[in-house]
This record gives sequence, structure tokens and C-alpha cells, in this order.
Amino acid sequence: MKKILFGILLCSSALVVTGCREDSFSPKGEYKEKYVLTCILRSDTTVQTAILSRSYNVPGYDPLENRTDPAIENADIRLWVGDSVYVMKGGEVPRGDTSRYNSPLKYYYASNVKLYSFRETEILAVLPNGRKLHARTIVPKPVSLDISGTEEIIPPSGRDYVVASWLPNSDPRTFYYPSFSISYFRLENGIPVRYVKKLPVKYVLSGGKYVPVYASPTNESACIIEMDAIRRTLQEISAGDPEKRNYVILSVTAAIMTMDENLSAYYSASKILDNGYSVKLDQTDFTNIEGGLGIFASFANTRFSIRLDKDYIKSFGYKTRLGDE
Repeated sequence: MKKILFGILLCSSALVVTGCREDSFSPKGEYKEKYVLTCILRSDTTVQTAILSRSYNVPGYDPLENRTDPAIENADIRLWVGDSVYVMKGGEVPRGDTSRYNSPLKYYYASNVKLYSFRETEILAVLPNGRKLHARTIVPKPVSLDISGTEEIIPPSGRDYVVASWLPNSDPRTFYYPSFSISYFRLENGIPVRYVKKLPVKYVLSGGKYVPVYASPTNESACIIEMDAIRRTLQEISAGDPEKRNYVILSVTAAIMTMDENLSAYYSASKILDNGYSVKLDQTDFTNIEGGLGIFASFANTRFSIRLDKDYIKSFGYKTRLGDE
């Protein structure tokens, strides 16, 4: 099972004051140690993770000068889901980027966690120094496909775009994060190997090259994919390979992440897109953690497929199913 760890980055805000002499201005205030808890629960897995760290001070003004890992170990972190309590254990994985910290990435995790839609879930972290961090989330319900507003087959008739639509949450402040992909098989030495390729919603011309643009968090209940993006993505699948018949195209998959109130508020406040579900606390200093900083939130995933027309697939030289000649 794929484990997703949530990264934390604390950035110092730059204070801009006009009319001040350089020798009387300092962007640093009095240092006060703060504690950061980040835990984003996902309802489609039973393994939940959290990261706990502290703020730090540096001699100068560059936060990148710090070479001491701010992670906090040996804390007591517990999740409450109704009457069930889950104790999170400490873990570590090799750090991908060791340019700043040489130590492994430290995190906490709990297994066999059962989440339920609309049920309040709590987290309590007791630090080694006795400090407590606490927060709550209500796990959202996965959205349902809006059959009447979503294409049955690609390409649609008479349009150069595809619509993917879902039935929205009753709270208009809810944010959704749609993502799209194309599933296919590639025959390798006669053996079909399954692949998934991310599908952008459009391509834009930048610097003389076409650059993919992917869907981003939105509080709308629909997303539009340009047919040009689908065409280019299908072409990229076999780029440089003249043996197009070695590819079997399956379908377009739409994945809709429904964010809880906390995660929706974070995106609404910061307008920062996540990368692999990492979290960045910047000038907004968004937090819903009592006793510290960070975010405790949850989200639910919905997946559905949109069929690709067989003749459309064949127009690229691809097969529509295994065993086709």
C-alpha cells in the first residue's frame, strides 16, 4: 500500500516597511519556539500519517542556514474516531533530498484506522516536554458522479472539450481537487504491462513549447478537459515508438478529492496548490491546531471512468483491448 507522508515548510514572512533607514530595520522579531503538527487523513486507506516539528532560529536572516532537523521524536500522538483510539508509532524513511538534512525523514503512523463519513475525528499530541497539540476534523463524504453532466464517451459530439461533473457537497465552501489520467497496457516482450499517464486539462504555449496545465483545487462541481489535451496525451503515450499496436488504451479515469472544512479553508486562505499532498505554511500562517501551528484535516476520494470511443483510439494506431490483431 502506498504511503503518503506530508511535508512541512515554515517560511518567515518578509516585513516591508517604507520610510525606514536600513540600519534601523530588522526582518526578524523575538524568537519564540512553536510546534507544528500536520496530519491529513484520507478515507480510502487505513494507514494514516503525521509529522511533528518545531520552529527554529538562525544567526542570520536565511532560514535555509539551519542544518538541524526540526522533527520532534518520542511524542505521544493519538487519534480518536468515535469510541476507538489509535496510538501512532514513530517511523522513518530515507530522505530524498539530503542537501539540507542528512537524517532520515521522521514521521508517525497508525495502521488499521477506520474512518467514517460525517464522524468527528480528533488528534492529540503530547510532546516530550508536556506541551499538548489538539485538533478536530469531520471526515467528508465522497461525492457522487453527476451522470447528466458528465460525458458518456470521448470524444463528445459537436464539442472540443469534455465535461466531468459531480454532485457537490451541501456546504458551498467545500473545495474539490480533481485529477485525470489515462490507463493503458503496453506489450513488453509479449507481456502486457499496465501504465497510468496523468492527463492535463489543457496545454498552453510557453516559450515556443506546449506546456501541460493540470486541474487545481476548486469550489466548483465540474471540470473541463480540452480535447486537444486528450489528443496530445494519447500521442505522448507512444512518442518515439513506431509500434503503436503494442499499446492497448483503456479509459480516462477521473479522481475527485473532497476536502473537509479545515482543508477547504486552508486552500481558500492560502491559494497554494499542494504537491503530493504536501503542506506549506506561509504568510497566512493558517492553522487549526490548538496549542501550536499546522493543520489537521481529512479528505475523501471518488473515482469514475469515462469511456474512449473505439474508433477514436484506433485512429492513433492503438488497440482497444488485449488480444486484438
